[in-house]
This record gives sequence, structure tokens and C-alpha cells, in this order.
Amino acid sequence: MNVSWQPTKLAVVLTPVSRAEAVDPTKEYPLLVVRLEGCGPFLRETVMGSQSAATRLYEVKMGDFIYSRLFAWRGAFGVIESALNGCYVSGEFPTFKVVPDKIDKEFLRLWFRLPSVIEKVEADCTGSTPLTRNRFKENFFLNLETPLPPLAEQRRIVARIEALAAKIEEVGGLREQAIEEVETLRSSAVSSLSSLKQWRTKTVGEIVGEDALRNGKSVKASSEYGEVR
Repeated sequence: MNVSWQPTKLAVVLTPVSRAEAVDPTKEYPLLVVRLEGCGPFLRETVMGSQSAATRLYEVKMGDFIYSRLFAWRGAFGVIESALNGCYVSGEFPTFKVVPDKIDKEFLRLWFRLPSVIEKVEADCTGSTPLTRNRFKENFFLNLETPLPPLAEQRRIVARIEALAAKIEEVGGLREQAIEEVETLRSSAVSSLSSLKQWRTKTVGEIVGEDALRNGKSVKASSEYGEVR
């Protein structure tokens, strides 16, 4: 970390947003949750309002930053992508708009994948059952401080990390391809062994002669079987 980067509270670079909507029993609601370990939001299911136990749901928009109160300590943070624009979440998913001239949303997403950051989050969680019910309150979230480089530097860091991630994925793909090729060769070799039953067989006595077996002498193989003793 560059020592010149100014530690900045998230309250300075994020604005809470709440697009609450009373649940309409006749309307369909695509519902999101957030994956653990920084893997981001995804569409869990689409339900009719009549199937929802909630009286209110909250719409999210592309570019929103979101997290799960219940599983923040497991890295459940992420950014709403274009494919999830207009979906809904329950009240357990605080949502924020990024101040665009201060922080890059992808930089923030990657920052929340750092183990040191998740340790801070876990330390601030409260709840009666530590393993699953530790809620990360918004006041703790907004009080977190991130070392904030200039916006251009943030974007350069994001681009660099994404390029490295692409290379890692490419190497992983080549490894999988190599494994598949080895398995194909192995299967081919096993199949070729099935042709052994077509080979002509002889006893050792037929090859070297019964007398040689009886007197224990080393004999030279016949030319039919090469020069191996």
C-alpha cells in the first residue's frame, strides 16, 4: 500500500439508497442474494408477491454496491451488474450508490476481498449465534476506512488485477485441457491392451528349450524373440 494514499471512511465515498416498494401480490419479483467470498450478487429465484412473506422489498440498480448483513463476515459484498438491474432484495441487504468522482466500484469490490478487511468486518459483527447470525450494521460499514489512491490509480489497479486473473484462468483452462488429453491417452492405452488376447502365446519351455530349464544355464533367446536373455 502506498503511504500517500489517504485513509477515507466509506461514508465519504458511498451514499445509502433505499428504493422500498410495498409488495404487490400480483407482481413478479426477481430476488437476489449475495454469494460468499466476494463472489457477488446473483438471481436466486423469481416469486409472485403473494408467495413472499415480506411486506416490503427493495429494488436495486446497476452500479449499486450491496452486502448481506448476515454474511458480511464471510465476504458477502458485491456490485450490481447490468443483468441484475431492477431486481429486488430483502431488508437484510443494505444498498449504496458510489460517489463516482471519488471511488471506482470495482476497486471497492476488490478491496472487500482482502482477508484483512474481512477480519475487521468480523470483529464488528454482533449477534447471539456467532456462526450464522452475526449482523454487520450499516454504521460499522460506513465507518470502515480504505486507503484511497487517486481515481486513475484505482482504475489502473483494477485493470492490472483483472488482467492477472484472466491469465490465471487461462492457465487453469490449459491445465484442464492437459488433464483431459492425458485421460484420453490413458483410455487409448487401456483399450489397446485388450488386443493382447490376439497375440500368440508360448510357454517358457517352448522358447528356451526344456533342457535349458533343467540344467539352469542362461541361454540366448532365439532370433524370433530378439536378443534379450
